[in-house]
Amino acid sequence: MSNTKDTQQADQRRRLLQGAALTLMATAVPLSAKAATQQIIAEDHWAQKGAVKLYLYRKRLADNRNAKSGQKPVLFLVHGSSFSGRGGFDLQVPGTENYSFMDEFARYGFDVWTMDHENYGRSSQTDSNSDVRSGVEDLKAAMPVVERVTGQKTFMFYGQSSGALRLGVLAMEEPDRVERVVLDAITYTGEGAPEIMRRRANIAASRPATSVQPRKRASMPSSPATTRRRSIPKCRRHWATMNSSSPTGRRTAPTSIWRFICRWSIRNGCSVPFA
Repeated sequence: MSNTKDTQQADQRRRLLQGAALTLMATAVPLSAKAATQQIIAEDHWAQKGAVKLYLYRKRLADNRNAKSGQKPVLFLVHGSSFSGRGGFDLQVPGTENYSFMDEFARYGFDVWTMDHENYGRSSQTDSNSDVRSGVEDLKAAMPVVERVTGQKTFMFYGQSSGALRLGVLAMEEPDRVERVVLDAITYTGEGAPEIMRRRANIAASRPATSVQPRKRASMPSSPATTRRRSIPKCRRHWATMNSSSPTGRRTAPTSIWRFICRWSIRNGCSVPFA
């Protein structure tokens, strides 16, 4: 019974990700043989949120035009609680084709962006626990930079897990910035929400003592990058080189739970539906 339920959940997860991709690709041009072999260029950018420096990362085809000419549609990827922008959306795994989310959508004609939220990756390390409100302010600080560089005012967005929560708030507060939104693995956090009630019952055991908690190489974040066994060492190395701790803003799971998540992901061939 348990194996059947796990298989059903895995199938639901795959359909969700496929649907998200199709929603975004509805505005993209077909992937041509030329685009598949064209050079993809990457750029680093920075935004400022008060004293906090926020790292932005951009990838697109080298000719800066898609097959129908004109500006590329901007796709902005919002990461969750467990991983930084590049670690989750642009992990390069030797021997695996089309593994990078950013590379794949760049080939489809998008101008693809992501960012490291405060306390993640290359962005400033502070005493903040990087909760949802902090992440929304990060996104608001990033938008003028993307507009200045691309010349566009509205963008398409994909947010995963707590990134979907950040993105949902941004869409409500700055709707003029949003053309389309895909919310992947979002957790309902309203009164009586099953997941919140489950966590609340164990809050004493899982509550962190500080706004950040140490990372261990044995632990593993849930992300699109952890869907295949061969990617795990690569993801661990990327994760470990960025920061020695991670914010507690949207999750309080101890290392033992993340080990379970990693095993679950390998068995089902997909990433976990929460972070």
